[in-house]
Amino acid sequence: MATRVTGLSARAAFDVPAEWVAEKSPTPEVEALAYLPGPEGTFAPNAVLTLNDYEGGISEFLVEALEGLRRDLDQVTIIAIDRWVPTSREGTGVAGEGRTISYTHRSPRTGMRLRGAEWLLAGDGLAVQLTTTAGVGQWPVFGAVFEEIAASLRLLDGDQLPGSNPIPETAVDTVASEIAGEPLERIHGLTELQPYPHEGGQWIRGDAVKLVADMAEGLEVGSLMEAGLAPQLAELRELGLMEGTTLTDDGDVLAAFFESPNATLRLTRARGDDLGVMQIWVMGGAALVSTHGDPDAGAPSRDHANIVVAPVGDVTTLVARWVGLQPAWSFPLEAEDFEPDWTTWDILASGPESQVGPVGYLNAGQRGHYLLVPAEESFTYQEKRSDRVFDMLEEILQATIYGRPARLA
Repeated sequence: MATRVTGLSARAAFDVPAEWVAEKSPTPEVEALAYLPGPEGTFAPNAVLTLNDYEGGISEFLVEALEGLRRDLDQVTIIAIDRWVPTSREGTGVAGEGRTISYTHRSPRTGMRLRGAEWLLAGDGLAVQLTTTAGVGQWPVFGAVFEEIAASLRLLDGDQLPGSNPIPETAVDTVASEIAGEPLERIHGLTELQPYPHEGGQWIRGDAVKLVADMAEGLEVGSLMEAGLAPQLAELRELGLMEGTTLTDDGDVLAAFFESPNATLRLTRARGDDLGVMQIWVMGGAALVSTHGDPDAGAPSRDHANIVVAPVGDVTTLVARWVGLQPAWSFPLEAEDFEPDWTTWDILASGPESQVGPVGYLNAGQRGHYLLVPAEESFTYQEKRSDRVFDMLEEILQATIYGRPARLA
């Protein structure tokens, strides 16, 4: 049984599961707030509703919401934008079409990576914004719940959002609109604004990383080996990972990821002659992430990899940035539509009790992502919303860590 949550002004309401709690609005700007109580120290999945007077349409409101997210949230990554309306318009006061924005960001209070969705409606002098949030690792459980909450949203006080909101001519995506047969706004182009954060990692030669991995498996560097390993040893000493021929405490931490990971992921990426590799070793609540072959990353040489230790909750966001996941309108694609500057990538994940993949994708730029489905002597392309690709990445990660079959749709 659902619980109706009515806004402060009694102009709007939405339904939440019975076990959720509706809390009194903390500020006049918040129309309604509900959350699921949980154990102390865990993030409480929640839904927050705001209403504001607004003279623009949904396209303008979408742009303002995006700008607000990128301005106000820490380390935000925009994953997807899609069309959305409450499931049944009858009795909701909504005749037009809305938009939803999917994203992740860093909690300023706990440092936890959170995933959010903005459910937007605008028109007739009113802007409606429902924000649903959970931890990235919680989203596979609560994503469908949030969709049901958003679907239940309704206006109560005679407000009637219009049947259509004209898209400003300067904002129209001509390619997507021609394919769709209706005007659609331009939503691609965020890849350049949210590249993979190489600046947060450390550049290190690949053979130096391999030496640490070999030492994790029992290799002892004797005096007869030092001359042949001089460049690697010098680099590891300079980085504080080794003293003499022995790993330091920091070096031992690095080695532990290679020695006993809970899960490993390997991604390969190809665009023309550019080949890239991302490798991830998960141990407990942390992950060692290594990337190699990124042409514009500023690596000291082609032999250098970029490594960083990150919370496991950051893994899917880092992967999304590395493969160029971004909002895009997705439509069916035929083999003859393939462009040589598009990118293909695949992921293979392994754990003590499970293996997933390889699963391959095509990143077609402004046309979005496509699952590569093997066919006779080739592939067919199955269009996938960007948020569903992100869901797949998180599902593969969790299935591998917990040793269960991956639920890949």
